[in-house]
Amino acid sequence: QHISVRSWMEDFNADRMTAAMGGPSLKNAYFWRLLARGAEERKHQPASLPYACRFWEVFDRHARQEGWFSEKSPEAATLYLHIGDLAGRLSEEDREEIDHFAARGLTDLSRFYTGQAAAVRALMPDPNRRNMDFLLPATWLERAARADPSKENFQRWLDGAKRDSGRAANRVAQAWSAALPDDPQPLLHLMESAEKTDALQKAFKLMERAERLDGLNPDVRKARVRLQVSIVLRHLQRKTLHKVERDLADLEALPQMQHGDRPSFAAAL
Repeated sequence: QHISVRSWMEDFNADRMTAAMGGPSLKNAYFWRLLARGAEERKHQPASLPYACRFWEVFDRHARQEGWFSEKSPEAATLYLHIGDLAGRLSEEDREEIDHFAARGLTDLSRFYTGQAAAVRALMPDPNRRNMDFLLPATWLERAARADPSKENFQRWLDGAKRDSGRAANRVAQAWSAALPDDPQPLLHLMESAEKTDALQKAFKLMERAERLDGLNPDVRKARVRLQVSIVLRHLQRKTLHKVERDLADLEALPQMQHGDRPSFAAAL
């Protein structure tokens, strides 16, 4: 296995090496881990990172089958975060420059399974696969959060999704809230997202949910003041004065409004 991986790293002829060894090496989880690490070290090749991502993905398939770890475990999440870090080093241009030949080499790994036992061949990835989602950091950040639904893993997934789009980030926050219903952090993200689209009532309800979970959270306390002020201003603009009086009373009753110049601000409103 070590000779096979080293020969791959040095671009030796695979058929000649197999003949010299008297047959192919066993392509189990240990082999795929070696090959993935070899791809990471093969820095002189431009496609090294894509190959590393792909080989780690196949290692995951074999390792779970061989009982190294389960799909829902901190070990699996650690692996997925590592692959996500590797994929994150690829720019959009890097992904676009993977030509048809390279893409075929990344997706069709049937050459590695020649001469393997039936049990090993049963784990061979589909050679007709065309999607390259294993090169997307979001793929692995999501799998990490689902394998080990911790606050830290969901935060990394959310941070990555924020770089893609607001809708993707909201989807992550909703998944986070469903998995960890006692954590106010995803509710705060959804609240701020609703606030940006001027959906103040929706934002206020989300803030109240977060407040019930952690009323002492400084972000929650700031959000209540900010949202109540925004609601007051909206009602002033719409000249719904009966609502303004009620909103001002709620605002002035907040402990956060008793400090500094905030009472003067409320009086000015």
